[in-house]
Amino acid sequence: MLSQNEHPHSQPKKGLLSPDDNPIKSPTRPMPRPNTAPASNFTSISFLISFKPNLVFGMGGYSSFPVCFAAAILRIPFIIYENNLQIGKANNFLLKFTNKILVANEELEGISQKNRKKISRVGNIIRKEILEFGNQNQKIE
Repeated sequence: MLSQNEHPHSQPKKGLLSPDDNPIKSPTRPMPRPNTAPASNFTSISFLISFKPNLVFGMGGYSSFPVCFAAAILRIPFIIYENNLQIGKANNFLLKFTNKILVANEELEGISQKNRKKISRVGNIIRKEILEFGNQNQKIE
C-alpha cells in the first residue's frame, strides 16, 4: 500500500499548476512567464512601426498592455477603456501616458485626483446586435 506522500494522485502532475500557483488567487504574484514581456513589447513596437496607426485603443489587461506601452514609446496617441469599478494594473500604469480614459462608470476607484480629468464616461461598450438579440426571434446556428 502507498503512503499519502507516495500516492500518484497526491502530487500535482509535472507541468500543471497547483492551486498554490494560481495567479488569480494572488494578484500580487508576478506573471508566470516574465520573459515573454520583452518579446511582446518588441513585437508590438515592430507592428506599430509597420502599421502606422493614428490612434491605439486599449481595453486593459495583459493583452493590450504591450501595444499601448509601445504606442507610448513611439508617441502614438492611445485611449484606454476600463469597464470595472476598480482600475486594473495595466490601465493604472498606462494612465500617465494617455490623455483619455473611457470608463463604464465614473465612480471608478484607484485613480488619483490628478488623473480624474482624463475620465470620459461612455458606459458599457456593447454591440448593437447583442442588445437586439433578445428582441428578435433569432436562432443560434
